[in-house]
Amino acid sequence: MKRLAAAYLLVIVLVATLSSCSVVRVETDRHTPRGERITQDELERFVRRPETRGRWWSTRRATPDSAMVARSALNIESYMRSRGYYDARIDARMSAGGRRVVYAVTQGEPHRIASVEHRFRDESLRETLEPQLTNNSLINAGDIFDIGMLNAERARIADYLKMRGYYHFTVNNITYTADTTRSGRTVDLVMIVGQHLVGYNEFGEPQWENNRAYRIGEIFLNPAHDPVASTRRDEQHDTLNYRGLGIIGRPHVRERVLRRAVTLNPGDIYDAREVQQTCVEIMRLGYFRSAAILFEEMADDRLRCVINCIPSLRQSYKFDIEGSVSSNFFAIGATAGYRNRNLFRGAELFDISLTGRHEFMRTTGRTGSYEVGGNVSVTWPRFLLPIPSAWQRGMHDRLTRLEMSLDYQDRPIFKRTLSGVRLAYSWNNSRNGTFIVRPLDIHLINVRDIDREFLASLRNPYLQKSYESQLAAGISGVYLYGRPDAATFRLSAETAGNLLSAFARLTSATSHWDEVIGGAYYNAFGLRFSQYARLEASLSNRIATGTETALAWRVLAGGAVSYGNSTPMPYDRFFYAGGSNSMRGWIARRLGPGTQPHDKNRYPSQIGNLRLEANAEFRFPVWNFVQSAVFLDAGNIWFAGKRNYDDPELNHDAVFHLHTFARQLALNTGVGVRLDFNRFIFRVDWGIRLHDPGQPAGARWIRSFRTENTALNFGVGYPF
Repeated sequence: MKRLAAAYLLVIVLVATLSSCSVVRVETDRHTPRGERITQDELERFVRRPETRGRWWSTRRATPDSAMVARSALNIESYMRSRGYYDARIDARMSAGGRRVVYAVTQGEPHRIASVEHRFRDESLRETLEPQLTNNSLINAGDIFDIGMLNAERARIADYLKMRGYYHFTVNNITYTADTTRSGRTVDLVMIVGQHLVGYNEFGEPQWENNRAYRIGEIFLNPAHDPVASTRRDEQHDTLNYRGLGIIGRPHVRERVLRRAVTLNPGDIYDAREVQQTCVEIMRLGYFRSAAILFEEMADDRLRCVINCIPSLRQSYKFDIEGSVSSNFFAIGATAGYRNRNLFRGAELFDISLTGRHEFMRTTGRTGSYEVGGNVSVTWPRFLLPIPSAWQRGMHDRLTRLEMSLDYQDRPIFKRTLSGVRLAYSWNNSRNGTFIVRPLDIHLINVRDIDREFLASLRNPYLQKSYESQLAAGISGVYLYGRPDAATFRLSAETAGNLLSAFARLTSATSHWDEVIGGAYYNAFGLRFSQYARLEASLSNRIATGTETALAWRVLAGGAVSYGNSTPMPYDRFFYAGGSNSMRGWIARRLGPGTQPHDKNRYPSQIGNLRLEANAEFRFPVWNFVQSAVFLDAGNIWFAGKRNYDDPELNHDAVFHLHTFARQLALNTGVGVRLDFNRFIFRVDWGIRLHDPGQPAGARWIRSFRTENTALNFGVGYPF
């Protein structure tokens, strides 16, 4: 690798190394079987690290003192004892300079449970709990005497009873006695299931009684709760009873919507799961900022339920900005939006946004372009169509979204209007998966005043036809899998034209002849409709390397193919690289395809039907709300498939080949500044090219710094 590229990569490696190195290290016991060995990550949570005020690198280089080392060793030892290793030893060794500490852990032999006995001070629970304690217990004879597992068993039993009406039962109703006097590191364990503490008598003596199962009595909901004002229910005079739900005051949300969100019903056995589900359903409406569910005891073992909800701001506004700057190109775009969280009194989310973008290029001829557009959407917190209830089992956070958009683009190479309508259903499952299905996804592309010189410069007749007016009508969907502190996977797929093609053939519609594909095609509503399939997948993650530093990365791939009634896909359904969220050393639509050279005096319009990209950045704080990042991006776009790029006169390096694509990957590094204002993050990224496949062979590795080999991109939020 050339000197400049090596220098940039060296900076990235150095910064990452500084972030990951630590003044402490924990060595686990290699003599303990792997299945019982306590991991390094578990133990490092109990190590006290030196902290100093200042920048992140000064905190990393702080020196630990002997008191801190002793406290850390004691913390690790206490944790080991709680896991059943009472003979554990911690050997803390400091380096000669006192700048590094190693904690060597010897686990030793654990104490194990010899026997488990269950005693019931509340005999009324014996019949209910004995099957659970016999068949599903988390603690059994032969297990390690692990305090954490004992607490987990207490929580399991408490949850089991709270799902069966025992409102007052908590983990404190379960205690243990452990006899460790036996030889051979064994423990006789007794679990005691206690009664409910109802109070104290005049002598201060506790009063106990058996636990009772409760049913739900009255249910009240206050949709405009004011925590500062009086919260006494009997001071509220205007209460409407709707299907067993007492709604206090005059709600802005329709009674039917509120009742649908409350899954509790009078007469039901108290179930903590249903209480939690009610809270989730209320918050899912998107109208309330918080919801608290309180219970009061009534006569006949019943509970009065009071749900206090604090509404969010009904209306809000937003403003986003993004842009790119290179040596001869400047682009800036802004979006202003308005949101109403209760448009039709059904907790519908109404969004409207207006977008404007201006691009300027220093070259001969017409240099400026602009784009204006708008988007309107309404989201309902439920499925609108009558989907069978059996299909909805396991579907959570069900939403219906109707969206309409209109966009006008005036560019040096064409003028066109894009309009679209989308109907989407979305839901979550219990396994951290989110699904979005769009059974209606229609886009109308009306192109006019196209630059004939630009069109002729493409030479490829298939690519030329991507700039024609087209109708795209199909279905699309997205699958997103992610959970906290883990990688996120996103898969999107769409297909267009299949139903229209089948309908045209079944009805024997009038066909037209296309000289390029040498076959017939059909129109719909006077326009040729597109027929294609498009797939895109990405995997991303954020790995914490310290209390305030992290390494974020993303890999993505996308491909598309046209068939049937289409020659190519519409221009907008191709892939491009560059810009604020992609290859940040290039402006949008300036990179690729493959090693095809780009004319810096020509309007950026590089597209392809295949995209591969990988991004990584190390994020760290600088001062107060100012953060920074060092990043590295690699990727490109190509054409793939004979039908999409079949012209012997063209540069075949624009076509994807398995044995050459690695040498065609673009590479850039750079540095970014992020201003974290809590509600949003304003970002500026300066990308510097390291390997430019668009340059002539032999000159693709950038050997010297020039501003024309850089790009400045800014936007709102993180790039991935």
